[in-house]
Amino acid sequence: MSYTTNFFITSDKDVPSCEKNISICLRANGFSFSLRSLKGELLTVGEVAHCWSSSMADAMRVIKQAFAEKGIILFGYNNAELMVVTDQAVWVPEALFDAANSRHYLDALYSIEKGHSVMEEYNGEAKAHVVFSADSNVVSAFKIVLPKIKVRCIQSAFVNAGTLGMCQEGSLVVANLRDGGCDISVMKEGGLLLSNFFACANRDELVYRLLNIRQQLGLEEEGRVLLCGDVDRELFAFVHHYFPRLDLYNGAKLRFPNPEMARIHRYKNAVLYV
Repeated sequence: MSYTTNFFITSDKDVPSCEKNISICLRANGFSFSLRSLKGELLTVGEVAHCWSSSMADAMRVIKQAFAEKGIILFGYNNAELMVVTDQAVWVPEALFDAANSRHYLDALYSIEKGHSVMEEYNGEAKAHVVFSADSNVVSAFKIVLPKIKVRCIQSAFVNAGTLGMCQEGSLVVANLRDGGCDISVMKEGGLLLSNFFACANRDELVYRLLNIRQQLGLEEEGRVLLCGDVDRELFAFVHHYFPRLDLYNGAKLRFPNPEMARIHRYKNAVLYV
């Protein structure tokens, strides 16, 4: 049941829970989190390492203790979201989601890991449902500890009002690099074209994926590309050679009551700041 707090930064600003949003990103080796005020201030950010067991009770104890240790209460938030990192996700337009005899999208999730369940969220910006798999015990533990938390798929989190607003007159590709591959979301003229996980073993495969997607979807060569996640200088420079309009994605614009937070590389975990 042991866990390790990898890092934790907070501010002294006192904001009631009802005026804060909490975002949590769930991974196989722990979770990260952020607290933001409704005024766009980043108040707290942290990361906890833990190898989840099969016990829901143990998961609940780790979650409670990790937050209690830092004096963070787990109720009363304006909004609470749990983003699940998953390789299995299917987007379904809302018009097709409830079609009684046309639920073939579930075929993509016919084989899921032991202990995982099929879950669903609705993305209002894209007007589509996302069906995905997640660790049922750990997700249930978070839902018990934070009863009103909304469970989301990580791919869906990158399709938001901010990113859709960036591509009103062109295309935008957001690529979130992580172990084993990359979450790639493609938007154009304010709408979603594609969002999925792609296996990428190295930087060459990443560029191949991005170039192939650009060709298959007929995107303009001067379209914007944003990288986030496991990005370093060398990788950025390599991708930039193929995509001149390349930048890092840091999520929404925020203010920092604690100056130390301004030095956080938010692109490393941009999903916490959308």
